[in-house]
Amino acid sequence: MLADVSYLDSRYSFDEKHGWAFSLIHSVAVAAIDGRPVVVTGCGDGRVRVIDMIDGRRISEFVPEDNFRASAVAVTELQGHPVAVSGHANGSLRMIDMAAGTRLREWHYIAADSWNWIAGLVVVGAGDRTLLAAIASGGTVRFWDLADGTLAGKASGPDLDVIAEVLADARNERGLPELVTPTMQCFSLTSLTAAELSGRPVVVAGYGNGTLCVVDLESGNPIWDTEAAIAHSGLGAYIDSLAVCEFGGRPVIAAGGSPGMIGAWDLADGSVVVPPFVSHQQAAVRGVAIADYREHAVMAAAGFDLIARIWDAQSRALLDESQVNSPDPLSPLAAGRPEGRLVIVTGVDNGLVRAWRPKDPTA
Repeated sequence: MLADVSYLDSRYSFDEKHGWAFSLIHSVAVAAIDGRPVVVTGCGDGRVRVIDMIDGRRISEFVPEDNFRASAVAVTELQGHPVAVSGHANGSLRMIDMAAGTRLREWHYIAADSWNWIAGLVVVGAGDRTLLAAIASGGTVRFWDLADGTLAGKASGPDLDVIAEVLADARNERGLPELVTPTMQCFSLTSLTAAELSGRPVVVAGYGNGTLCVVDLESGNPIWDTEAAIAHSGLGAYIDSLAVCEFGGRPVIAAGGSPGMIGAWDLADGSVVVPPFVSHQQAAVRGVAIADYREHAVMAAAGFDLIARIWDAQSRALLDESQVNSPDPLSPLAAGRPEGRLVIVTGVDNGLVRAWRPKDPTA
C-alpha cells in the first residue's frame, strides 16, 4: 500500500549510448499498471519515466533521440494496455508503452522551428473513440484519435476569443458590471483544457478577466445556457490553470489564477461548486485539482511561490502543503486514485517526486 508521504527518484539514469543523465521534472501524471500505482514523469531532457509509487522502483524509461523537454504527459489505456503520451518542446507527440518504455507512435503537432510548445495533454472520450487533446502554448488545441493517429478536430484561440467578446458585449447591454481582475481587464484567452461531457469532447477556455467558457468541439457552440454564461462571475483573477476532475459523480472545472485564487464550477452548466478563494496570496496558481476526500471536497493548488497546498474547500482550512520544483513555472501537479484513495503528486527540486495523501479533514 502507498505510504501517506513518499519521495520517488526520477533524477538519474544510465545507458550505454547517453551515459549518465540528470533530469528535472516538467510534468507528472498518475496511473496504475497491473493494479500498482505509478507516477509518470516528463523530464527536461525529453525522457519519460514510469516509477512504482509503493517501492520507488523504476518500471520503464523512454529515451528519445533528441533532448527536447517533455512539457506534458498524459496516461490512458488502449485495448487494455497502459500507455503514456508525452508532448515535447519541439512540438512532437509520442505514445509510449508504459510497461516497456518503448515508442508506439510519434507525430508532430507544431513545426519544430515554432516558438510554441506542447503546454498540456488530456485524454478524452468521444463515443467509442479515445481522443488526445494536445494544447499548444499559443492557444490552440487539436484532438487526435489515439487508435490511428488521425486528426479529429481543433479549436483555435481567435475563435474562442470571439465567444468571450460576445459574452462581454451581452453583459454591457444588460448593464452588468464589467469583469476585471487585478492583473488584466481584457478577455484574451489565457488557459485551455479539454474534457468529455455526455460522450462528446468539449474545450474549456479561461480568460484574462477570470471568465470561463465551455465549447462543443464539433459544433463550436458554447455548452452553457446563454443567460447563465452572461451572469457567470468568474474566478476574479487572471486564469493561469485549468483542470476537469471527477467530483461528486460529475465533471467539474477547477481553475487557478493570478493572484492566487482557486475555485470550481460544474462543467455541464457553469454552476458554482466551490466559490473562489485565496490559496497563494499574490502568487500565480499554476496547477490545480478538486477531489472528494473522506466526504469532504478538497482542492490542491501548486503556486509560482514554489508551494503546493491542499485545502478543505468548504471550511477553507489548510490541510497540508509541500515544496514544488523551482525550475519550471508550470509547477507540475497531478491528482489520482490509483488505489481507490486520493493521492497528490508534485515535482520537487532536483528531479524528485513527492506522492502524498492529504491530512484527514475530519481530524
